Amino acid sequence: MPHRGIRFAYAAFLVFSCVAAFVVLRGDEQAGVQGNDATVRVAGDGRASGRQVVAMVEAFAHRRGVNVGKEQPDLTDPGNVRHLYLAVGDPDAPTTSWPSAGYPAFVPGITTRIHDIGEAASSHPGGYYMVFGDGEAAQELAAEFTKLGFEAEAHRPTLTGWIAAYLSDGSLLWCLPIVTTVTMSLVALSVIMDAKAYGIQRLQGRSFAAILARDLRLLLRFLAWLVPLLLAVLVAALYAYNGLNQVADFLMTAAGFAAVWTVVALATHVVALTFRTRIVSAIKGEVSGLLAMLCTYAVRLAAVLLAFTVAVSVLAAWKTLENHKASRQQWVAAGHAVRVYLSGTATSREGVPVMEQAVGRWVRDADRHGDAIIAVRRFLTEMTTVHGELLVVNDTYLRHQRVMLASGKPARAARRDVEVLIPPMPAHRQAEVVAGVTRWAALMADLAETPVPKVVPRGLAEGQTLFAYGSGQGYVRDHLLSDSVVVVLPREADLIPPAEYTAYATMGGVVFPDPAVVAKARADAAMAVYINGVQPVARKAADEHRRLEWEFRFQLLNLAAALAVLFVTGVGIGIGFCRKNAKRIFVQHVHGWSFLATYRKVLTIEGAVIAAFLAWITWDTLSSLARLRGRIPGSMPPWEYDELAAVTGWEPVLVAGIGSAGLGFIVATLVSLNRRFVKEVSADA
Repeated sequence: MPHRGIRFAYAAFLVFSCVAAFVVLRGDEQAGVQGNDATVRVAGDGRASGRQVVAMVEAFAHRRGVNVGKEQPDLTDPGNVRHLYLAVGDPDAPTTSWPSAGYPAFVPGITTRIHDIGEAASSHPGGYYMVFGDGEAAQELAAEFTKLGFEAEAHRPTLTGWIAAYLSDGSLLWCLPIVTTVTMSLVALSVIMDAKAYGIQRLQGRSFAAILARDLRLLLRFLAWLVPLLLAVLVAALYAYNGLNQVADFLMTAAGFAAVWTVVALATHVVALTFRTRIVSAIKGEVSGLLAMLCTYAVRLAAVLLAFTVAVSVLAAWKTLENHKASRQQWVAAGHAVRVYLSGTATSREGVPVMEQAVGRWVRDADRHGDAIIAVRRFLTEMTTVHGELLVVNDTYLRHQRVMLASGKPARAARRDVEVLIPPMPAHRQAEVVAGVTRWAALMADLAETPVPKVVPRGLAEGQTLFAYGSGQGYVRDHLLSDSVVVVLPREADLIPPAEYTAYATMGGVVFPDPAVVAKARADAAMAVYINGVQPVARKAADEHRRLEWEFRFQLLNLAAALAVLFVTGVGIGIGFCRKNAKRIFVQHVHGWSFLATYRKVLTIEGAVIAAFLAWITWDTLSSLARLRGRIPGSMPPWEYDELAAVTGWEPVLVAGIGSAGLGFIVATLVSLNRRFVKEVSADA
């Protein structure tokens, strides 16, 4: 049989292939309905009604022998529930059974409700239409929509797009280098440990190709029982998880990952075998210095760096989760407040201004009557040269969230003036903030065709955290702002133009405390076209909390795998050093050298590597914390502050612990191998 290290390498990457496949399918399921061969994006008003579009889609499905489904998010829970309106043109397709058997969801927590395409006749024709069957039919379907006056564009999934989506998942991205390093290390080190067996085979006249073929035959015998066993475990686990939904896609994805790592394992096996070691030395279990160097110290350095990097990522994920928990009280206090989701396909490019005016006027009226909370998170550099963040709020926000002035009084909106609440900062930066907000207010007034308001600066109490209701750009790690500039809109001056109000709603900066306000708006057929989702902000926060918990747990799994890499390479350091220096170790043992003296070189190198990493992470952590403590509002970009805020202070402790564990792996390996190699060399002598 091949060395147990090689068998373990194959078993490990087969298991990790399944883990990676689970993460990929989970992400795909959250993105939308799966199983389609192409998608057609339809936008605009067109010249046809909803019933005419439904009739066209049904006729097209029957004519081309494909199934076509229109996907729409649920109105009340767009993050967890969606609807698929299906037109059946292929009675033998798997999707044909979905109306009766239900959609085979891979993730049980996401619900997909299947309806007949006729039920979509009352909704706007814009949206995403999925083609199940012949992907080439998507172009023809797009042409049919174009004939009806809509903007239509067909998309087919590509391997490049799938890889891009894979690389965008930071937690899953770590799997590739971790498992690749484990595979290369185990396979290479196993060849090193079997140096004597390979030397005997070469002495018997076998070529490297024959030796490799023998290893692969024995490996296939091992996989012949491992793969069926793994499949049985997978089937049982998936049956308990989701009733074997999308099991074929899962197995194909896992097979793809396994194929990549199989190539890595085979390439490493070939390279390790072809390193030339003298037959006499090989029979004695010795290996060439070059092979030992390539398979131990180089891989060890990468393993240490990988383990430390993953450890820091774990702390960052934990800090993000804790930051989200810190805003839990504010989310609970939000009660039944909701946020709207606007349709991006309800209008054509030419019709966007019409939508902006309609939605913007509705939001402006809600703001005017106190029915909408405005909380828009922006970069200060959008208005000024000062770094930091800015929160645009209205009077309704100030009634729901307590914001204190430097005078100790709560902030309130003025009738017609724009108030700028500035945290403690140098005078020249305060002046620049006021000047920037004044320019912004003048621009807004010009677009809204209203008189330019007066901008009144006020001091903001130091050390306040402001709740942003989830508004913000993608860099945001939490929903609480510290020492942020606040721009308070006037109560009675219509300063914000409708298009800007629409942009606020799109950014998640408009929250409605009373869901009835949104329900009333959707009762208007014209507004219902643009509002395709309403979600309670507390439910959205709960969904995000679950996502952050999942990411943290997966990072812990990555850390466990990284520690396994550290252990394997630590064993490799010990084995490689002992194999390469077997005679010298024996001579030093005979002359009474101590353990530390015998292995001083390898322990010094390992200690130097760990000390270097520890020194760097300590310096980086302390300097980051010092910059964070000494930060003056307006002195750094938000994304830089966000990175500093993710520092916990425990990074050096965790790195020191991991480094000590890695050094301990090497010491334990050297201790266990010392006697063994001394005995082997003694016997050979």
